[in-house]
Amino acid sequence: MKNIARKVMLLLAVTVLTFGLLLSASALSLTPEVALDINSNGTVNMVDAHFLLRFALGLEKMNPPQAAIDAGILVFGDVNGDYKADIIDARILLRYTLGLTKFEEMTIHTRDNIGEQPTEQPTEQPTEKPIEKPTDVPDEPENKTYGDEDLPKNVLLDCKTDHGLGSTKTLIVKKAYGENMPAGVVNDISNPKYIGFTVGTIDYLAGIEKISGKEYACGISGFKTETENIVLVEDAYKLPSNEISVVRVQSTGKATEIFIKTKWQVPVQISLQPQEYYTGSNNRPFHVKSFTATGIDIKFAHTTLVGEKKFLPYESYLGNMSMSVAGTVATMHLDFDSPEDFNGMKIEMTKNGYFKLTFNYRSGGIDGKVIVLDPGHGGVDPGGGAGGVYEAPINAKIMELVGEKLTEAGAVVVNTNPNNKDVSLDERKMIARNVDANLFVSLHGNAATSTNASGAESYYFFPYSKQLASDMQAALVAALKQVYSPLEANYEKVDRGERYWGFSVCRLECCPSVLLEYEYLTNERAREIMQLPDTHEKIADAMAKAIINYFDYE
Repeated sequence: MKNIARKVMLLLAVTVLTFGLLLSASALSLTPEVALDINSNGTVNMVDAHFLLRFALGLEKMNPPQAAIDAGILVFGDVNGDYKADIIDARILLRYTLGLTKFEEMTIHTRDNIGEQPTEQPTEQPTEKPIEKPTDVPDEPENKTYGDEDLPKNVLLDCKTDHGLGSTKTLIVKKAYGENMPAGVVNDISNPKYIGFTVGTIDYLAGIEKISGKEYACGISGFKTETENIVLVEDAYKLPSNEISVVRVQSTGKATEIFIKTKWQVPVQISLQPQEYYTGSNNRPFHVKSFTATGIDIKFAHTTLVGEKKFLPYESYLGNMSMSVAGTVATMHLDFDSPEDFNGMKIEMTKNGYFKLTFNYRSGGIDGKVIVLDPGHGGVDPGGGAGGVYEAPINAKIMELVGEKLTEAGAVVVNTNPNNKDVSLDERKMIARNVDANLFVSLHGNAATSTNASGAESYYFFPYSKQLASDMQAALVAALKQVYSPLEANYEKVDRGERYWGFSVCRLECCPSVLLEYEYLTNERAREIMQLPDTHEKIADAMAKAIINYFDYE
């Protein structure tokens, strides 16, 4: 009778919860899990909702896969149909299913990059997406200058004017630096060999792909991007072959700037040469042991003619410049005289109509360097946590301390969220681009279903961010070892290493960018120490010293 009663109760609960979850999602991108005390052991278990429904109907035996213990009654799944995993209180979802609350009144916590979550320990990875829908990304400052104001205006050709070459379908980029990936590859995995385009970039449409419920526009030059990033022009005109020429090369003391005249705004990509990658965890091929590139290729699509090369400033780490054309792709190759000085690059289209390439210097010390500090979450999004302790206020406090120390050392510090507001991931990255950042560090606390998980992690995406990730990881480990006693279990687990992964804030091409996880707030002892001001001070001090030393590598 006990088993029958339990099955009846499970059937009622699971039917409501599971069907409520499945029906409220316009498209399900992952298997939902339901939190219930399935095995009557007094703890809440996370279990596949489909399995649980089959068990309640008598189609499965009680051997639930991955019965992970959690602290709350939660449901995981794509609740709002945005193809990302949502986390919602099961009781709230039940009220919605019964018509007692409106959908827009539900609080839905979203985990970013579900397609990008590592499979090794999927519940132990950082979350970084604010709860609210992202607000508009800030535009570049109206009074921004590019350094080409004295050059004659370069009027660019467009695809809405008939050039006598016939018509075609084109795409025009409307979102600055929206994520690009290789076309013809049936996945939407982030790829560090592809960077986002400037607004106004034009390419011919090769087709539309649908992957994981998302729609991608493919450009004939070999990339794909989400259709929300571009405008499709059905009745566009073909443009003549492009021509480029370098019109100015200059040094600002902090960067080398190259200005390029172009007939129209073609797709531009970069390629670090020769960068060594290896296939690591989750079978991803873009892990790096170190930054090995000794030069960089800047490739201009639809371009068949190039002008003469220019000599580079003596103080630049860039060496020889060469220009070449293969088919319809022109390549500018730049040697690195000092590869360790490469600190990211940015491609812009100036108001005067020129491509501007900016290559940041790492050398020269911390003085005057622009450091962007990104306290994860904030506003209505408290971030991960347990026992009433959440990461957002801890992130904010530590970053405040780091900022004070770096400012005292001579850095120009920019905080992406100083007033604890709702700031989207795209906004955080655009802040860094707009202030010409030399470094970007995002700080988070971690969470896991296992209460034993402990330790610090550091994530990078581009190869030139690997050194920063290693330095920051060492700093976090040193700080935690000052806090924990060597006799504690957590002491031996503090170093979880630096890892490659495609988190949004790591996909910042203009400077090294990393995402740091200082500890697991679902671990009781870690939660205790992360509330202590002394811990905040030790972590902040270690982080600040690591950033200062990063620029004093010589």
